[in-house]
Amino acid sequence: MKARVVLVATAALTAVLPGIGDARADDPPRVCTVPADPAGHFLILYGSTPAVPAAPIGDSMTVVRFPAANTLQYMVVGSGDWHDVTYTYSSPEPGVAVLDSVQGRDGFRYELTLRCRTNDTGDYTYTAPGAAIASSDNTAVYRFGATH
Repeated sequence: MKARVVLVATAALTAVLPGIGDARADDPPRVCTVPADPAGHFLILYGSTPAVPAAPIGDSMTVVRFPAANTLQYMVVGSGDWHDVTYTYSSPEPGVAVLDSVQGRDGFRYELTLRCRTNDTGDYTYTAPGAAIASSDNTAVYRFGATH
């Protein structure tokens, strides 16, 4: 009797909880989101590509914080230096965010495009004039987190 109860309970859970059990053809596609506003979050970028900030030889981890509206600061882990950046943030389509950024007094422009996998993680591309283009063999992933 106990085995039947467990079996029935498992079958009921797999039928009603999304992500458990096999997907059906009539299930709607899963949709993830990017934050509506990055304020109050931090962003961790990891890349194994020459096209990530301050990492011409690849393999870097960068921490980004958003201390004020339209202002971010980033530090490549291990460098100890925070860099000030102004940015605009947009979401041109669901699950995609674009940070159009200008760094420092020299006005260096670059763009981060985030494409979500989950509501907190995803892939990103870094584009800047003269920067190397990442290939599909490279990794460039992000994670958003709330500041405490």
